Amino acid sequence: MKESSKEDFSVYHDLISYLRKNKCRKILLIAHEQPDLDAYASCWGLRELLSKLAFDSLIFLPSIPMELRYIIQTMNFPLFNRDKERIYDIVRENEEICIILVDFTDPSRLEKKEIKDIVNQAKVLIAIDHHHAAQRDNLGFLLLKPFNSTAEIVVEFMFNLNLVSILEKNKELSTALIGGILVDTSFLDRANSKTFYTLSILSRYGSYSRILHALKNVPKSIDEKIARLKGAQRLKISRINDIIIVFSNIGSYESSVASALIGLGADIAIVLSKKKHIARIVGRSKINIDLGGIFKKIADKYMGVGGGHRGAAALNIKLKNEKELDSIIDKIYELITQNLLRQKKYLGTL
Repeated sequence: MKESSKEDFSVYHDLISYLRKNKCRKILLIAHEQPDLDAYASCWGLRELLSKLAFDSLIFLPSIPMELRYIIQTMNFPLFNRDKERIYDIVRENEEICIILVDFTDPSRLEKKEIKDIVNQAKVLIAIDHHHAAQRDNLGFLLLKPFNSTAEIVVEFMFNLNLVSILEKNKELSTALIGGILVDTSFLDRANSKTFYTLSILSRYGSYSRILHALKNVPKSIDEKIARLKGAQRLKISRINDIIIVFSNIGSYESSVASALIGLGADIAIVLSKKKHIARIVGRSKINIDLGGIFKKIADKYMGVGGGHRGAAALNIKLKNEKELDSIIDKIYELITQNLLRQKKYLGTL
């Protein structure tokens, strides 16, 4: 596998050369299941970029959660339904396809059979992502950049191929990319100089205020509201000096519940759910701790799939038995404690 997380810009030219060398005439851009706005906008941006370079690129959105659907409808963004219809035709005719996984690197994260079947048909498999991620042998090329969002990678990609005209001519795309950055940085809580520089570019062409207003007014379903309340009701609280760590369990809406618990006052929130023999664990933090790195270590140890950002991470593990979940939670707590111990600004000594 060819991999690059280099800070120089040759990786973008390397990827285009790789596509041409492998004669990738039809490229399918596939977001992870239950995609967020960052995954959606990044797929859209990559589609425009690749089309400008004469590649036949199509977007496949495995499913569209309520929050993203609201944003798409409110902002009048495209749903790419025609792309999906064309993809079904391509798959039925067994045409050679190149697949780019967008905003994730591990195809085992995909659960629906129809999507797995499409990915398994790929002649070439590529991933573009910004999360902590395990290396995958079935990837031909991995573009991994330590940015706060995949949208930032896409914008840098355009600039380094001298394709900024894509943004100049497409206000809606620029606006969607702004939204993707806002979502993945928790409304700039995790932003850095690179993030602000990218936003300064996008804001010349897109509408920061419109997408911010839409994101701030996404309605929550009654089920999500109840899940948030149950998550607070089931809290287990740990305190290490002035750091409050909370654990909770819920049936669904793990990410929403974890964010709500941070809003209630937790410094670190870990929320888990269990469906049959699969455990899903989501973490959120408002302090400087590398949750993505911690969750990747847990994934490696327990043969799961996990990773994320410093302040936001997720993990899926197939449990061997009922007791294994307790040991996983204990290990997460241990790694959090070790991470905090190295940061004397938080703890001094324990």
